[in-house]
Amino acid sequence: MVVGQAEEEIHGVLVEAVRTGLIFRLEGAYAFAHDRVREAAYALISEDERAASHLHIGRVLVSRTPSQEVEEKIFEIVNQFGPGDGADRNGRGTGTSRRA
Repeated sequence: MVVGQAEEEIHGVLVEAVRTGLIFRLEGAYAFAHDRVREAAYALISEDERAASHLHIGRVLVSRTPSQEVEEKIFEIVNQFGPGDGADRNGRGTGTSRRA
């Protein structure tokens, strides 16, 4: 799990968004009902927070994707590193995209 919270906690937080139709609950995941809803939610997150979130998601995907599945999921993984692979808090590049 990427967010590090129990599934029940996540369901509790998102139940109203599901009820109103902004997102859909899928098997083991959630999806936005429309690209515009996703874009609006994304716009509410600061650029620094977005970069950090993408980097975290990318790292979780790399660590949890079995080696035999990396090739089929490579674009999903690399797409997370693109926006998140800037400099770390000390100004050094993370270099994670090259490893992915």
